[in-house]
Amino acid sequence: MIPAAIVMIPSWTGAGRAADPDALVGLAALSWPCSVETVSTNPAAVHDGELDDYARHPGLDRVCVVAEQVARHALCHLRGGRLPIAIGGDHTLTIGGFAGLRSALGPAASIGLVWIDAHADLNTHETTQTHRSHGMPLAALAGLGHPALVHAGGVRGAKLRLADIALVGLRSVDPPERALLDRHPELLAIDAEDIAEHGLDHTIVRLVAWAERFEAVYLSFDLDAICSTDAPGVTTPVPYAGLAGDEAVALVEQLAAALPIRAADFVEYWPAHDIGGRTARLIHDLVAELLQARAPERRGRSLGS
Repeated sequence: MIPAAIVMIPSWTGAGRAADPDALVGLAALSWPCSVETVSTNPAAVHDGELDDYARHPGLDRVCVVAEQVARHALCHLRGGRLPIAIGGDHTLTIGGFAGLRSALGPAASIGLVWIDAHADLNTHETTQTHRSHGMPLAALAGLGHPALVHAGGVRGAKLRLADIALVGLRSVDPPERALLDRHPELLAIDAEDIAEHGLDHTIVRLVAWAERFEAVYLSFDLDAICSTDAPGVTTPVPYAGLAGDEAVALVEQLAAALPIRAADFVEYWPAHDIGGRTARLIHDLVAELLQARAPERRGRSLGS
């Protein structure tokens, strides 16, 4: 099993919820095959970047502080030869995780992003209806949206191209997001309906072919991509069918075996909605498959220190 480090991020500011430092205690207490640490997020902290009245109103300043914390942790573990796996927490933490990987590998590195999610997360401050930033992180990573988010995580500007993104499991897409996807067919988008119609194996074949050109891949898994029966403990559940729990585990297992995954996260876990620890156990199973299945020959180049 490869060296790895799990980083718990108890921050839901991007989802419009208060940070709760104790919310992930039960999850952290499970038996994990690697080190586990919890990032102490400070909801009162203020980001010194591109702040305007909008950035302060929905808490983008606090989201950016968390992104920088996550980026530092990811970079530290990558330079130490470990696979960083963040568990949280709302999806804005991926801005920091991906920025850490970008910082580790450099601006010229070819990095793909597999984004498994019921939602596209491609809104900006100009298109959002909720003004919750956890609907904006993928747009921000691609350089679209408010400057505070676009420049977050210690890497200014776009951190990848739209062509370097694969969206998997979509089943709740806002009209502006759908319009963006229609304008940019270079972004691989696979709806939940497509997976149901053609099967999981077909989806994996498409993703493996798409990822051939990348030297590294970041895997981001929003738990609301899974049907709420199997994963009830999420911040923004989508009522109609998503991936079954066993399909989600199989998807992670096969992607880990085939792709050069260098960093990952599992996000939008909300313990207050969980039933009997069902979602927590599923997170544990997903992480276990990621660690056990990852192909040694595809670990990528050493980062040094």
